Amino acid sequence: MRMPAFPSRPPEVRVVSFFNDRAGFTYPVETYDDWVLLGCTNGAAFDFAIGTSPAQLCEPGQFVICPPARPLARKARGVLGFCLIRFRWPHANPRRWAGRHELRDARRMRSTFDHLKQLSQHAFDADAAVWASHLVADLLHQGVYERSTAAKTSSVDGEMLRAADMLGTDLKQNNSIDQVAAALGMEPWHLSRRFKQAFGASPVAYRTAARMQEAKRLLIDTTLTLQSVAEACGYESAFYFSRVFTRATGQSPGRYRTARRV
Repeated sequence: MRMPAFPSRPPEVRVVSFFNDRAGFTYPVETYDDWVLLGCTNGAAFDFAIGTSPAQLCEPGQFVICPPARPLARKARGVLGFCLIRFRWPHANPRRWAGRHELRDARRMRSTFDHLKQLSQHAFDADAAVWASHLVADLLHQGVYERSTAAKTSSVDGEMLRAADMLGTDLKQNNSIDQVAAALGMEPWHLSRRFKQAFGASPVAYRTAARMQEAKRLLIDTTLTLQSVAEACGYESAFYFSRVFTRATGQSPGRYRTARRV
């Protein structure tokens, strides 16, 4: 999957501030020399507008990015908590990044904000600036990744999504390509071609990848025997499963489990 281009130089964070239980913003409009990330962390939402753009709503769990030298208007809808992060980012495209952002992985976003909040509670020295820059870059990278995968998934037609569901949901079922194709009313070669166009992998490779992902989970999270793991992933033989797993991961199932045992 080709990812969208990300600026070669990461953001350089200069200021990290968090505010709790605020009835509003001190200034309804502010223009900054830096890039600004204004995040709604809890409580009420706020309305915002960048430059002459129409007003929009920013709710808890979302954040706004405003480029330098653009007026940022904001108005709280009630008592709220928010963060203000200022950073330099000379190679970023304002047209691409300005506006509201939200991550589907809300837990990761909360964790990132928690780490940034901890940094804000101490002297913001050079080491803190490095860590803050890393955290902000990670937040933005995650947003790029989520938008890319969402765009790819939304472009997949319903028949291929159904085929993927048949191949990747019930891993114990050994649905052949012929069976899946017949269920969708198409020829096997036509299914294989369309499936690879949609997901970048053949139906067989897609199902094997799903089985390997589930096998990794079972090896780490359970004490099931190798034979039980094999059967849960659709393989009758633990020996054959081990061969497939080793070829896919570069490690035997036993070695994979031991290396990750907690």
